[in-house]
Amino acid sequence: MTTNKILHHQELHGDQSISDVSGIVDETLGKSPLDRQDTLKYRVFASTWNIGGIAPTDDLDLEDWLDTRANSYDIYVLG
Repeated sequence: MTTNKILHHQELHGDQSISDVSGIVDETLGKSPLDRQDTLKYRVFASTWNIGGIAPTDDLDLEDWLDTRANSYDIYVLG
């Protein structure tokens, strides 16, 4: 909630704290940002290539490893 208030640029005056600010309304939608239920779906691929400190083989094919031929992902997380 605090981050949400900061991001919506609510000004504080005098001895007010962020927790004192209430009723923040997104003018474009007329609703509190926490009342909106926007859902976004992302496909995420997460993998690591050096489990146990062992480097991958020289013949590693990234297209096979990242599964790019069969699937498409929005976000790749590699470690």
